[in-house]
Amino acid sequence: MASDPRAAQENRPLTPRQPVYARDSLLACENPLAAALGLDVLRDGGNAIDAGLAISAAIGVLKPSSSHIGGEAFLHVYWAQDQSLTILNASGPAPRSTVVESYGEQIPQTGPAVCTVPTLVAAWEAAHKRWASRPLADLLQPAIRYAREGFPASNDLAWMCSVVAPQLARFPASAALYLTDGQPLRPGQVLVQADLARTLESIAKEGPQAFYHGDIAERMTRAIARDGGFLSTDDLAEYQPEFLEPVVTTYRGYTVTEQPPNSQGYLVLAALNILEPFDLAVLWRNKPAEAVHLMAEAMRVCLEERRLYSGDPRFVDMPVEMLVSKEHADDLRRKMANGAPAIAEPASRGGDTTCFVVADRWGNVVTWIQSVFTLFGSCYVAGDTGVLLNNRCIGFTLEEGHPNRMAPGKRPLHTLNTYMLLRDGAPVIAGGSPGGEQQVQTNLQVLVNLIDLGMDPQRAIDAPRWGYTPGAGLKLERRFAEEVVSQLTALHSDVTMTGPWDGSMGRAEVIVRDPETGVLAGGSDTRGEGCVLGI
Repeated sequence: MASDPRAAQENRPLTPRQPVYARDSLLACENPLAAALGLDVLRDGGNAIDAGLAISAAIGVLKPSSSHIGGEAFLHVYWAQDQSLTILNASGPAPRSTVVESYGEQIPQTGPAVCTVPTLVAAWEAAHKRWASRPLADLLQPAIRYAREGFPASNDLAWMCSVVAPQLARFPASAALYLTDGQPLRPGQVLVQADLARTLESIAKEGPQAFYHGDIAERMTRAIARDGGFLSTDDLAEYQPEFLEPVVTTYRGYTVTEQPPNSQGYLVLAALNILEPFDLAVLWRNKPAEAVHLMAEAMRVCLEERRLYSGDPRFVDMPVEMLVSKEHADDLRRKMANGAPAIAEPASRGGDTTCFVVADRWGNVVTWIQSVFTLFGSCYVAGDTGVLLNNRCIGFTLEEGHPNRMAPGKRPLHTLNTYMLLRDGAPVIAGGSPGGEQQVQTNLQVLVNLIDLGMDPQRAIDAPRWGYTPGAGLKLERRFAEEVVSQLTALHSDVTMTGPWDGSMGRAEVIVRDPETGVLAGGSDTRGEGCVLGI
């Protein structure tokens, strides 16, 4: 008898997971089949980027609800050979022919008109040229095999498909792929993606530029134009990802690095700066409700300030160094004390994403996050290419004068972010999480659990989680103690309870390296279906 995917999603096992330790290489990944492929690459002598490329391609096949070659990616790479730390920003802009006025008062959630330029394949090309040691064609073969021969849908994939089945049904190519007689995928049902296999085979044979030029690009954009979208062959041909420096602050002796804008990763750094003067370990031990309240308030003032600055730095001025400075944190603490009003700004409406972390035997580390944004992105498959497009345009606002207002060629404010913490110039903590607006809050909580509360990576991830939304209040997982919930309800006017293992609160992946022994420890979120594997 097939299991109920909704029940599986809401009732995670109560048996606690343990961290996984390794001396050679370690990876934490949200999908077990993709994780196994990455481990194969590491065992065969591949480096962290080689393994990341194999995982990235496979997850787009195995978990199209969360990421796909119609999506985008950010990479956070430490390269041991030259001790460099590099950000690869492969986020896409709105098509240049986008007619903003055509959306009316609100950008729709799905359809071909809400995609930014798909950039994941360009991220593969850039990362492969700079860091990889194995042929890209070889690294894509497992993904091609899973697309061509099929694989059994997991509980998570089946549940996610059931949530957006009505939206998938609107588009014939999507319905034909992900629905059977109008019904969503069942757990264990084999999903074959023949069109996607052919597209991946072309990329493997001809190189990543086959996605952005020629037959694939023409067939994809022809279908999009027919169905009312804006993406053109020129948009695809012109796209180039960026190599950037991370945004940096310090926290309790660690150098903390994050993705720069257009990512909102800097909010994690700003919140850590606010919290640094407080003894969170003592506060958590004696007054846990006040500790949660303090962290939530720090995130509140950061999120509310975001509307003043955040957008695409190619279009708006962003004083990033000021925003992550210790002096600015002093100003934000004063705002916390004054209880500035919550502002329900137009912002992204949740999201689903895939994050994984790989550390190899040479000391290289990558935190890799990729997404189609919300569940199944736009829910639109472009013709016979098998490419499921993102819906990242809903990350824009249509508000006049807002730094994140939609414009042709502009990238939206991005929820995707990952972190890497260094000591003596080498990474000791690396991680990230899906979760849309929740990502920065999940990352903040995991780091506090690791650094201030001394938890191992698995406990740091699995601890009860909270989430704050401007204008909507505080959300708490039901695993918080009743006394803590009662006290938080007295401190916050709007407190809502959610499931004990709420996947919308993020599904984090973390690797920690002991700087003295070099031993690697990893954790993968019990809220998801991932795992940690090592050598």
